[in-house]
Amino acid sequence: MEFAIGSNPQSPSTTDLPTVFFGNTVGSVTRPLEARYLTMVVTKNPAAAALQFTVEISEELTTWQSGPDNLTILEESPTQLKVRANTTVPTHPRRAMRLKVTGP
Repeated sequence: MEFAIGSNPQSPSTTDLPTVFFGNTVGSVTRPLEARYLTMVVTKNPAAAALQFTVEISEELTTWQSGPDNLTILEESPTQLKVRANTTVPTHPRRAMRLKVTGP
């Protein structure tokens, strides 16, 4: 995971961890309705291009779901992944997101 997100395993820090929030951009919501969606932003290590990054979502932390029926990719580049839940928080008030990284 450290390699995938580009953090230094010899220097513990939380600054490189994925960020989960409500809205479109951390700290500011560009459109009021976007505040209702759970969003995750992941910083990716460009040297980890062979790895597969998958965001998963769950209501009870037992069953995890991903894919276009559950999540929308807002941005995907060699250095960033931004994914939003397809349903609003009032529709599903108990939600969690996690990052799954798999290798070739």
